[in-house]
Amino acid sequence: TVRSFKSFINIPGDSTSFPTNEILEFQIDSDKKLLIGTDNKGLIRFDPQTFTFTKLFPEFREKNIPSILEDDSHNLWFTSFDGLHRYDPLTGKIFNYTVGDGLQGAQFNEGARLKSSSGDYYFGGTNGLNIFRPEKVLEDHSKPAVVFTRLSLFHDDVGINDHSEILTKSISNSKTIVFQPN
Repeated sequence: TVRSFKSFINIPGDSTSFPTNEILEFQIDSDKKLLIGTDNKGLIRFDPQTFTFTKLFPEFREKNIPSILEDDSHNLWFTSFDGLHRYDPLTGKIFNYTVGDGLQGAQFNEGARLKSSSGDYYFGGTNGLNIFRPEKVLEDHSKPAVVFTRLSLFHDDVGINDHSEILTKSISNSKTIVFQPN
């Protein structure tokens, strides 16, 4: 039996070579392409039929991508050292999730991911574990109201009737505020 190996390495200055030699993660997507999470070179898709590499998502090209999963709707879920991200191939949008959304932390670990047989997704990070079902993570379409709660002028808080009566009532109840040129 004859066996052969094909190697891909980064050749500086050659844009057709493999973009980096530092790989953190592999995953096969539904199109039978290899998704590669890299160390500081983002997410790369490799087509084994044509032996070509495509760098995905310009905003992540200089980021670590330590974990990748694809859900049943073909959304890509991937982690970085600043959160969890979902790419929706139908809209081309990337949704970013952070500690404010309930994540254990901003940083995730290499290969610390699992799609369970029950449909739960697990992603492990430096502060613990996140568990969720992709179909239950919904986009927030609400538009919060903008409310002003404080006014500062020259680094000093402006109170009611201070500074030539700029505020004659609470800032949250003021319809207009007039500033003099001085």
